[in-house]
Amino acid sequence: MPAKYRGVTNMALLSLAKTSLKGYTALDAWDYDCYPHQQTLRDIQYMDAALAALAADPIEPEAAAEALVSVGSNWLGTVFSPSVYLYDLTRHDPDYYRVTWGGLGKQVAQFDMSPVLAKIGAGDFSGAAAKVQKMRDADALDLRMRVNAMNDTGEIVDLSLRFLNGLLKP
Repeated sequence: MPAKYRGVTNMALLSLAKTSLKGYTALDAWDYDCYPHQQTLRDIQYMDAALAALAADPIEPEAAAEALVSVGSNWLGTVFSPSVYLYDLTRHDPDYYRVTWGGLGKQVAQFDMSPVLAKIGAGDFSGAAAKVQKMRDADALDLRMRVNAMNDTGEIVDLSLRFLNGLLKP
């Protein structure tokens, strides 16, 4: 590479590293690093399992509840009081005014499955399924947006690297 391009190339590569990190990293429901689509996809898979259990003949309420407890951090709702659990969900809300570092991680909007679990416990399986379906549909849209954003990041990185590779040619 000609010496005159080294400074520009180094700056461009640092910028691409930042673009890549921002485009390909997020936080899951437990605040661990993941790809932006992973938590949403897992949540959809658990909701699909719950919907299948609620549509089974005979209905499998225990299997549905077990799947829903695995959505996001809903497990916490089974071991803490409702007020503590709801506070934790608020604390992880991307729009929460004190989200600080977590707001940078493209967290997913977490669903509170407590009302759905109550419907299952009360035998209102069709009401529970309808609520889960709405949440699943919202997550499906979120998943599409996350994958599209990752694709956009890939295109930016690809075009930038092609340009930089062109500078390497004599």
